[in-house]
Amino acid sequence: MPPYTLAATSGGLGAPYVICAMFTPGYRSKADRLQASLRALDMEYAIYEVPAAHRSVSAAGTDDLTFAKPCFIDFVLRQFEKPVLYVDADMVFRQAPVLLDGLRDDFAICNWLANDATDAWVPVSGQESQRYWAFSHAIDDWSVTQMICSGCVQWWAPSAHALLDRWRDIVAASPHVPDDHALDVAFNQFPPGTLRVKWLPKEYARYAFWIFTKPVIDHPELPAAAPGDAHATFGTRTIASRIITHAGKTVPLPRSMLVDTQTGMVLARDGEGQYVPWAPLQMPLYLPSR
Repeated sequence: MPPYTLAATSGGLGAPYVICAMFTPGYRSKADRLQASLRALDMEYAIYEVPAAHRSVSAAGTDDLTFAKPCFIDFVLRQFEKPVLYVDADMVFRQAPVLLDGLRDDFAICNWLANDATDAWVPVSGQESQRYWAFSHAIDDWSVTQMICSGCVQWWAPSAHALLDRWRDIVAASPHVPDDHALDVAFNQFPPGTLRVKWLPKEYARYAFWIFTKPVIDHPELPAAAPGDAHATFGTRTIASRIITHAGKTVPLPRSMLVDTQTGMVLARDGEGQYVPWAPLQMPLYLPSR
């Protein structure tokens, strides 16, 4: 039995790049949702079923490196001999990813360090509805040569195989570490200037906590927990801290405030510590949707 079973495909795959994903049986409904969103946009894709995920993808996963993301992406690159847009199976395409049309870069991904605004917002705990949202976390450091990535959407050209191999080796050596953190290390230790790199905007890896970002490729559900400190995952080896700029980025709203998604108001604390309406929200909201 082949390790990757082609579960869904479209067209003759004659597009300039292949959109691909892999899913375990428990994620079939999510993979079906992804496929439906691609079909609605007339996109070409290849979606594979695997019996298990590597533990770098899921803490309860297998030790079999075959089912780690770098090995799967390597398989698809060799299978189609053209660039690959890898997406997690629980993503949804909301719009056609026109930014990728004619892309000639070797590697592209959403980099928190290179995004001007990364403020994440989540529903206030304890409420019955998701009416009130509060600031959760952000990465305010800035760099265009170092990376802290969101690995849910990745562009790989065959010319990036050296980075892909390095990523696989780091995952193999540290299987308990989330694969996107391992990819950070692989990239940040790669000699500069050897890759043509494009940093994707948040729209192309839009997690539901980025409520002010209109999604192109969307992760509709909020992550189970706020991400850990990727800087600390591998100690000082994660990033070259000497070239990180410790400067503030754009903050859409003061982080001490709440957003009332029902009334469209921003709430601030009054003198008694209670949240009261402060001003109408002046930007559109893009709340999680299935």
